Amino acid sequence: MNGAGRGTLPPGDPMHFQLARRHAFNEADLIIIVGTPFDFRMGYGRRLSPTAKVVQIDLSYSTVGKNRDIDLGIVGDAGAVLSAVTAAASGRIAGAPNRKAWTDELRAFEIAAYERRLPRQRSDATPIDPYRLVHEINEFLTEDSIYIGDGGDIVTFSGQVVQPRSPGHWMDPGPLGTLGVGVPFVMAAKHARPDKEVVALFGDGAFSLTGWDFETLVRFDLPFVGIVGNNSSMNQIRYGQIQKYGEGRGRVGNTLGDVRYDQFAKMLGGYGEEVRDPADIAPALQRAENRVSPRSSMCGSIPTCTRRAP
Repeated sequence: MNGAGRGTLPPGDPMHFQLARRHAFNEADLIIIVGTPFDFRMGYGRRLSPTAKVVQIDLSYSTVGKNRDIDLGIVGDAGAVLSAVTAAASGRIAGAPNRKAWTDELRAFEIAAYERRLPRQRSDATPIDPYRLVHEINEFLTEDSIYIGDGGDIVTFSGQVVQPRSPGHWMDPGPLGTLGVGVPFVMAAKHARPDKEVVALFGDGAFSLTGWDFETLVRFDLPFVGIVGNNSSMNQIRYGQIQKYGEGRGRVGNTLGDVRYDQFAKMLGGYGEEVRDPADIAPALQRAENRVSPRSSMCGSIPTCTRRAP
């Protein structure tokens, strides 16, 4: 699932996969793309096997078949189309081919990919490995947590690890990478669903764009738990510059100050901690949650997790 589609299948569902997409795109004989354009996230369609049959379902004729030829295009509401497909398939399932071997292959690939990354998710290294950070956040989430990611580099990490438990419980900057959406998303989510816990992960660059509205959240009593991954960089930009122009130009226009975001939160009436030891992430998140509970007068917690860029 991409973007807002995350959570459509809960973690643990036998058809839920998070790390096997590339393998599936390479090996599948039929690929059905639902509500996703062939943009840069899909390599403009080049990431799909050239020998696979491709079906695309989308709301607009301008999207279906754009950037890549397809075998069948269906324009319409995804829910309505898939409901019609389900109805048409009723009674035919008994004679359908057994796909267990295919799902077993994907599951084996998924498990292998997870196990390769697991040492970093459990790393005790300092500065904190970003995989350890997002692993702790994923462990912290509950069935009622709306998760919001705002940033470039840090949201890429979280997209590989964090698994929302329900539909509509994931929000991010979208395919255009519109940084700064985090605090407005928190404000809207908490106002619309005050019964839900809102957890937001920010890159320090993204938070700097709209972070002053933290004070608005405090003033209107819209509590949330926030984490700033602080590496004093617009890191995704830095890596792109290094790849294109070399190390000598990697730091042009993307280095940020070493801001104490825990103090920023306190200054605006919230609760904050700075975390430098990975073992302290989970306890800090729990203390933040306790502060923003209905029994507490504190709100808008930002425990700050720091990872220094090389």
